[in-house]
Amino acid sequence: MKQLDGTPFGNRLKDHNVEIWGWVDAGFNLSTSRGANGNYPAGYDFDANAVQLNQAVLYIERVPDTVQKDHMDWGFRVSGLYGTDYREVTMEGIFSNQLTSQNARYGYTLPNLYFDVYDPSIGQGSNLRVGRYTTLGDIEADLNLQNPFDTHSMYYTYDPFTQFGAVLSTRLSKNWMAQIGLNAGNDVAPWEKDARPTVTACVQYSSDSSSDNVYLCANGTNDAHYGFNNVNLYQFMYYHKFTDRLWIATEDYYEFQTHVPAQGQATIPGANPASCPAGLKQCSAAASAASLYVMYRLTEKDYVGVRSEFFDDQRGQRTGFATRYAESTFGWTHWLTDQIEVRPEIRCDHSFDATAFDNGTKRSQLQFAADILMKF
Repeated sequence: MKQLDGTPFGNRLKDHNVEIWGWVDAGFNLSTSRGANGNYPAGYDFDANAVQLNQAVLYIERVPDTVQKDHMDWGFRVSGLYGTDYREVTMEGIFSNQLTSQNARYGYTLPNLYFDVYDPSIGQGSNLRVGRYTTLGDIEADLNLQNPFDTHSMYYTYDPFTQFGAVLSTRLSKNWMAQIGLNAGNDVAPWEKDARPTVTACVQYSSDSSSDNVYLCANGTNDAHYGFNNVNLYQFMYYHKFTDRLWIATEDYYEFQTHVPAQGQATIPGANPASCPAGLKQCSAAASAASLYVMYRLTEKDYVGVRSEFFDDQRGQRTGFATRYAESTFGWTHWLTDQIEVRPEIRCDHSFDATAFDNGTKRSQLQFAADILMKF
């Protein structure tokens, strides 16, 4: 935008409040596991002892003005992503063959492709979003600029990422917001055979001081029948700010699918079977999670944090291993400039009931990971 400033094209963008921007994020990890997929099922750095381009992202967007009561406004976002992280945000029907057919290391996708309409006369302001958007809820984010750590938690790696449909967010009062949406299912485009009508409903409460925030989400409710990431997901999130420097957050959830094929039965690309009880050809498969984040800002350019989580993949349908997991990460974020940040961290993973790491040979894994993110 700085380079375009003062040019005819740049002035036209500025007149219409449209911005073009993005970032490049690359990283590496040193791990006690080895080789291709050695860190799996930890996400997103699945290859052990490797350097990778996590994501190169470009945004073209207009953000509607929602801090006014005078007029309706509109906005949109088109985002493109290239890198290894495309695997984590793949939507069936949108370049998904890169993952489901080719299992490509690097790929591209359009994680956001939506249009917004803001109407200040509905409640205390309402926004209707239509298109492909990031699922509601969650503490972490697929797009790394918004993520508090370099790596991602287990629970976030194995819940849904994006939906294609429409969602209405309404501010009911100073403290309350409600959201209701209808989409084609988690990570499935409307034109795919796995698509099915799916309801999303959330409610959020913020205290008068904004020090406390509670967010409840039924983030995908349908028949839960086995399909490409077709889980029904129910989330609880809570944030508390102790001071301007110290805050905590927790996310707890339960997700499930029904009619999941047992191991050895036919499956669809990109959807694992389950470790069903002996003699059953299909069964229900659930996963649950609990997490805690403690974040502290040291200076204007530095903050540190600890993430601890417990993740229970009861039938192994999410990770491929029917086991409970524990993960702890200590990370440091430092802004070298207003456009460049680095995020080193130390992470420990453990699987209690199976040798899930290092290609199914170890119960525990230790990583040192770091990335560098450059905004433009």
